[in-house]
Amino acid sequence: MTGYKGRIGIFEIVFMNETLKELVRTNPGREALTKEAHKAGSLFFKEDACTKLIQGITSLAEINEAIGNL
Repeated sequence: MTGYKGRIGIFEIVFMNETLKELVRTNPGREALTKEAHKAGSLFFKEDACTKLIQGITSLAEINEAIGNL
């Protein structure tokens, strides 16, 4: 009863576009990076977790244990 078989991952995917690359070089705040990353089509941990919760793939208790409270 150990290991990873049957587990579902919660993922974060950040797509880098030219605007985001330039923004990173200027050392902006988190809010500016997040906003631009969303425009580029990025998916964040909490968004992926909520999608899997709505689809019935996982539970709120499992999400809270993995990434903290939603």
